[in-house]
Amino acid sequence: MQEILSITPSREGVDPWLWRGGVEEGYSVKDTYKFIRRFDEMQQNRVFKALWRCKALSKAIVFSWRVILDRIKSKEALWKRNIGMVIEDLQCPLCSKGTKKFVHLLSSCKFSY
Repeated sequence: MQEILSITPSREGVDPWLWRGGVEEGYSVKDTYKFIRRFDEMQQNRVFKALWRCKALSKAIVFSWRVILDRIKSKEALWKRNIGMVIEDLQCPLCSKGTKKFVHLLSSCKFSY
């Protein structure tokens, strides 16, 4: 940390603005959005490749894959898709504290561990 703090910026020259997204037109929000989407897709592909190479039961791998894609049938997922859920019903039926998100059920619900 001390090494980083000891670096002093150069006072010579001017800092340039640099954007490598859309070279022809310069900077645009659309190019930024495309860049972020490509980055997200690359990160997701890495996670999926690691997941599918994992030495585990295929049921566990498919379950993990569905959790990452938010494809587990929870109350919240059904509500998002307008499948007959009332917003008051989104409380966790086990602990009545969190919403019935699958992440809550896997991690923070006291009945999950």
